[in-house]
Amino acid sequence: MVFGGVKKLESTIRHSLEVIDADLYVVLTGCIPEIVGDNTEEVVSGFKDEEKPVIYALTAGFKGNNYKGHEQVIDALTDQYLEPSKIRIKGLVNIWADVPYQDEFWHGNYKELERLVKKLGLTPNIIFGYNRGIENIKKIPAAEFNLLISPWVGLTNMKKMEQKLGIPYLHYPTLPIGAFETSKFLREIGTYAGVPEEKVGSGYIRGRVVLLLLH
Repeated sequence: MVFGGVKKLESTIRHSLEVIDADLYVVLTGCIPEIVGDNTEEVVSGFKDEEKPVIYALTAGFKGNNYKGHEQVIDALTDQYLEPSKIRIKGLVNIWADVPYQDEFWHGNYKELERLVKKLGLTPNIIFGYNRGIENIKKIPAAEFNLLISPWVGLTNMKKMEQKLGIPYLHYPTLPIGAFETSKFLREIGTYAGVPEEKVGSGYIRGRVVLLLLH
């Protein structure tokens, strides 16, 4: 173990800001920095006035697993980067589902969920995957509601966003697979979002989403 790692962390962040062109910088701690008591928060707070945002998440392995780490990073975004919005964009829905790379089909799952939500006339907002990024993250506070498709992972994040950002959430515990579950999924979202029943139950939608394929 090396004590006094905060000095190295400070210089690493400073040089990264100079040579790496990124939109958001995230510092993740491992076991040793937290065991020896390195004050990551203090180091990162020294960069609060930089042009590009720098946040941190305490993700020591002994505190949990990759599911817990995923929640900690989302909480870090909520606590340190996102601010309440004065506007609500009608129909904008933040979609939270698979932990990226945990399921080999995660990217395809997000794409299909996005397609289904669009069929209801809503506008999905997803921050994970190809061609996503900081602009999608910035939209989070303006969403009409959060949609969580997960048994439990991410539920604490939804509660925190509701408390800090004022975004209500709909928790759907299972990934919809097959005609019955997909229909149930669409109807529940439609009811929550106030989508007219005739649109949710239209033959057009039923004919297009008989099966949710996982790519």
